[in-house]
Amino acid sequence: MCNIKGAYVLPILRGAANNQVAGLKEVLGLAALINRTVILPHGLFEHSLSQELVDITRIVQLGKLFDVTRLRRSQCVVTAAEHERSGWGKVVDALLYFDETDKRWILRFEKSHDIVIQGKPEIRSENPFNCTSARLAELSEQLRNYPVVAVVSYQWIVPGVGKPSSSITSRIGRALRGSGSSSHHDRARRRWLQSAHASWSLIALRHNKAHATPGKQLHRQSPRPGAGAATFRRLVSMLAESHATQVQNQGQEASAVALVPPPITACQSAYLTVTAQLRKSSLIRNLARNFIEHELQGQPFAALHVRPWPDKCLMVWIQEEFDEHQAKKVCKRLTGSLHGQLVPGTQMVMKQMRLGPGQVFVLSHPSIRHQIRKLYKQVDIQPRFIGKEDLLHAGASEEDASSVTLLALVEEEVAVEASVFVGTDASSMTAVIIQGRLAHKNNGPSITFGALAAHIEGSAQARHVGQPK
Repeated sequence: MCNIKGAYVLPILRGAANNQVAGLKEVLGLAALINRTVILPHGLFEHSLSQELVDITRIVQLGKLFDVTRLRRSQCVVTAAEHERSGWGKVVDALLYFDETDKRWILRFEKSHDIVIQGKPEIRSENPFNCTSARLAELSEQLRNYPVVAVVSYQWIVPGVGKPSSSITSRIGRALRGSGSSSHHDRARRRWLQSAHASWSLIALRHNKAHATPGKQLHRQSPRPGAGAATFRRLVSMLAESHATQVQNQGQEASAVALVPPPITACQSAYLTVTAQLRKSSLIRNLARNFIEHELQGQPFAALHVRPWPDKCLMVWIQEEFDEHQAKKVCKRLTGSLHGQLVPGTQMVMKQMRLGPGQVFVLSHPSIRHQIRKLYKQVDIQPRFIGKEDLLHAGASEEDASSVTLLALVEEEVAVEASVFVGTDASSMTAVIIQGRLAHKNNGPSITFGALAAHIEGSAQARHVGQPK
């Protein structure tokens, strides 16, 4: 039972759907640490392909997306509607923020939720937040005279929550599963978690040929055809070990590839706790379960998240004909080669996990699925997608089935149950899925297309080097 009275925080959501979810979890964790009740916002902004990423005129109700009743059992929360009925006039007393870029999201939230924020005292905290006991006590004192404080954050309170390669993602599995067991299974599982997540960063993996170390060369430990899931797990572990050795050989700091992350902060610990407590709603879970049972026939399957980034890159994929030249210009960082990585990465996963052509589930924005189908058709892979018709068939209303945000959360719930998950480097949705899989104690492998591509590239180089001259 929550007995906190007169001290509240109101999360200001920013960014696309999964950014909003991560920020909400950050604020929930912080509120627990400074002994405040969280006023839950009405919902998440609907996704949009506009420059603003979201449509602030459309809000998907939080109760449709998450199990608020379950959250109440472990967190001090009240919905905005409940707080209004108790006499709250939808006016905050102060604003806590961490970065100037937060300001534009504050204006949008104020307008969409009809809440007065502007003109109130502003408290700017350091970025990222220094989550020590002393700093938390200081912050609590700073906010003492303000009953309702609006807080805006995405990766400011807990850095890296939206990045697949961050240490906080791997910590979720280790913290939720516990580290006290000495069984062989648990030791192997913990090593898999550490290795898989360390492998996501591709520094030096692309330089396999130039920086290979005797006994650690990727091609010497390549899996045999049909070797199965166990070998695939060993592959990911081997990728991480090779990656760590090569980066150290290049003189880079060991902390960049350490398999054991630095000491956990109170805010990170709180975020891990909230991750386990914030479960999808019964609507989302039922829609996902229906899809798995009927479209995937309850069989083992791979889930693959295809997310060209940024949205300018997504626009290239939306076109009828894919323009590779344009993609190289606008697709940033690790997603620039996604178009070429998709098929070989999928084939490798299917081979090692012994999956058939119809046991591939793809998460993607509906507008780019024609490109994915084209690529897979060339190699006779039959991808499964969730669409509006699937949601309607499973009992969703017309309004819910038309929501891209709700669709994305159903996709995530399906991916959580997959035998293996392959995500997109630098994607917050991929990070949230990995965190969800670990929170649900899913032992199946999780990796990114970039890491798989690096292995495939290294193996190809090795075969070329090994050919007789």
